[in-house]
Amino acid sequence: IPWSAAAPQGNFLVYFFMILTGWISGNLQNGIQKRIQTENTLRSRERFLSLLNDITHAIIASQDFDALMQNLVKELASLLEADDCTITRWDAEKNEVVIVASTAQPVPPHQEFRFPKDQPNLTSSALEAGELILVKDLDASPYASAEVARQFPARSAMSVPLIVGKYKIGALSISYKQLHTFTKEEQRNASQAGDQIALALWNAQQDFELQRRLRETDAMTRIARALSETERIG
Repeated sequence: IPWSAAAPQGNFLVYFFMILTGWISGNLQNGIQKRIQTENTLRSRERFLSLLNDITHAIIASQDFDALMQNLVKELASLLEADDCTITRWDAEKNEVVIVASTAQPVPPHQEFRFPKDQPNLTSSALEAGELILVKDLDASPYASAEVARQFPARSAMSVPLIVGKYKIGALSISYKQLHTFTKEEQRNASQAGDQIALALWNAQQDFELQRRLRETDAMTRIARALSETERIG
C-alpha cells in the first residue's frame, strides 16, 4: 500500500486513540468526583446522626428540664446549621402556644411573649398540618401572621411538629435571618430530628411526671403516718 494511502488511516487511528483516551480520562475524573461527593455526603450524614443521638441521650438523662431546653435549642441550631432554633409547647387546656426555649430574641423576651390565639403561627400551623412546613418568606406566609412574624428576627423558617401518637407536644422551629431555600437534605434532617426529639421529650416528660407522682405519694404517706402517730399519742 502506498504511503499516501496509509497516512490518512494512520491519522484516523491517532485521532481515535486521542478521543478514546480523553473519554476514559473524563469518565475517571467524573467517577472520582462523584466518589468524593458521596463520601462527603456520608460523612456529613454520619456526623448528623451521631450528634442527634448525643442530643437524644442528653434529653433522656437530664435532671434539669429548663437547662436542658436552653442547651437543646443551641445544639439544634448548630446541628441544622440555622441562625436560630425555637422549641414551643402546645397547651391544649388553654389552647395556646408557649415558647419553652429559643436562641432568637423576640420582642418582648420569650418568657413574656404570648402568641395571639386568633392569629396563625408556625407551631399551630405545623400541628394542624401534622407535618413539616416550609416558609421561605415569613413576611408573606399563610402559616404565620404578619404581627407574629414581626416579633422574630427571621425571614425563612421550617416548623416541625412534635407529635407522639395523638399527643401534641409542640413544635421545633428552625429559622434563618435571610431568605433561605431549603434543600431536601435540610428537610430530611429537620424531620428526623423532630421525630426523635419528640419521642425523647415525651419519655422525659413521662419520667418527670412519674417522679412528681412518686414524691406526692411519698409526701402523703409521711403525712398519713404523722397523723396516725399523733392520734395514737393523743
